[in-house]
Amino acid sequence: MSVWNKVFIGVIAFVSLGLLVLSMMVLRTNENIRKNIATLESSRLTSEQNSQNLINGNSPYGKPLRDMKADLYAAQADQGRVWRDVRVTEVNPQDAEGNPVELIQAANLMVKANVERPSPHQIVPNMVLYAFEQQVPTDPGIEPPPNDLVGTYMGEFQVVQVDAAAVTLSPTMRFELHELQRIGRTQGTWSLYEVMPSDRDGLFAGREREDLAELFRYVDPATGELRTVSDKVIDEYFKDGKQAEPGDPADRLIEGQDGVNLYKRQLRDYTVSFHEFHKRLAMKREENRTLGNHLAAIQTGNQAIADQIAGRDVEIMNLDAEKTEVEAERDLAAKHHEAVLDELALIRTAVDATIERNKELAARWAEWQLEQVRRIDERTGPAPVAAR
Repeated sequence: MSVWNKVFIGVIAFVSLGLLVLSMMVLRTNENIRKNIATLESSRLTSEQNSQNLINGNSPYGKPLRDMKADLYAAQADQGRVWRDVRVTEVNPQDAEGNPVELIQAANLMVKANVERPSPHQIVPNMVLYAFEQQVPTDPGIEPPPNDLVGTYMGEFQVVQVDAAAVTLSPTMRFELHELQRIGRTQGTWSLYEVMPSDRDGLFAGREREDLAELFRYVDPATGELRTVSDKVIDEYFKDGKQAEPGDPADRLIEGQDGVNLYKRQLRDYTVSFHEFHKRLAMKREENRTLGNHLAAIQTGNQAIADQIAGRDVEIMNLDAEKTEVEAERDLAAKHHEAVLDELALIRTAVDATIERNKELAARWAEWQLEQVRRIDERTGPAPVAAR
């Protein structure tokens, strides 16, 4: 046996030993895992029970997790500063390249505003602020906004420039036409919120349907008319905190103090809602742009096909004219061919007659020659015979 074979056998033995050790370790690990499965399953069931107790309120905290989340959110959302009586001094609409354009054509806005209180206002660049048309200006010299703009959300802005008592704001999202029109109708008195006002329990509790219908009004962007939200939305706010009705979703029910189920409306995160709204608008705008491109391509293709059809129609007309001309030439050639055939038949008849005449003349010529030879023979006599 060679040295290399011995080395090879030694390597195989070493690797086999390592695989044996590794297999034993895997088996031991598997055995330990199997032993711990029961313990882990028990821990999982206990954790699930604790989670359900926390969700249902059967915990030392005394409240369901949903209510505690709402309380925590409300406590967090209430934080933030507010700047009131902010005077909008200039609205500078721009296109995508930053050039001035008409407001309804703007792809971007630069809004300049004066913030007189507090001084200093403590607004810094890149801060995100939520602007609302102020309901009742605290300064009696400021004209209140139109009824349909009272408390209207004007948009989410980012601070791009800060001066001593002035700030320049730019929308964080592209405004749609109705939002640009709303900016154009502002009376110029805004409230700027550092944190979007939160939706909380009890904000609209105890209000009548008529009050809610008056409160939840909006301007239809298509017609410019003042409209009220649907009855379904009003019902949701009107039923909040009242006894539940048959058919209400189970996740909207809470147990009251006397054991009666109460209806609890869904709280909304307005920042997420507006962002989702603009996201869907952007997707719809991109979809419309894509469909417009497809429509333009289809129209271009249709026009190209129409041009081809028109070209083929012209070709057909030219071919029809050429066909008529060729058919006329064919008919003329056919007539000429018939005439040639007729003339050829006459020529053939004349030729046949000439051949027969020539044959007759040749026979007569041959007879005449024979006759002349006979006469010559008669005149000359027989030829003399030579002496032997």
